[in-house]
Amino acid sequence: MGAIAEAFTEYAQPLLDATDGSAEQAERALTLAQVCWNMALEPEGERDEALRNLRPGGRLVINAIRKEDRDREYLLNLDYTEHLWLEKEIKSVANVARRDIAEFLDLASRIPIRPEVQEFELREANRALAELKEGRIRGAKVLRI
Repeated sequence: MGAIAEAFTEYAQPLLDATDGSAEQAERALTLAQVCWNMALEPEGERDEALRNLRPGGRLVINAIRKEDRDREYLLNLDYTEHLWLEKEIKSVANVARRDIAEFLDLASRIPIRPEVQEFELREANRALAELKEGRIRGAKVLRI
C-alpha cells in the first residue's frame, strides 16, 4: 500500500469503525472520508496521483490553489481527455487544513449521518424536475435508469 493509501485509510478508519459493518454503511463512510481527504489534499505532489486515480464522475477538490504562476501553469496544462473527460471535476477550496478534516471526521464518526435520497423512475423525470423547480426537495433526487 502506498503512502497516500495508508494516509487515507487512517482518515477513513474512525468512520468505518462507527458503522454496523454493512456494505451500505461502509460505502457511505468511505464516500465521506474521500470527500474529506480530497478537501485536505495539498496542491503540490499529491494532486498528480489524485488526478491519475480520479474515476469517471469523480471530483478532485484541491485546497489552496493560489494565483501563483506554478498553479496557473499546472491548470493550463491539464489534458481534457485524460483529466476531465467522463464527467470528472476539479474544484478548489480555501483555508481547510488536514487538522480541520481530521476533527470533522472524528465528529462525523460519532453522529449518525444519514443522507436523504429520493429515487424516481426515468418516466417520473418531469415530476422530479417540477419538485426541484418548486423547491420541494429534501436531500437528493436521483433518476433510476
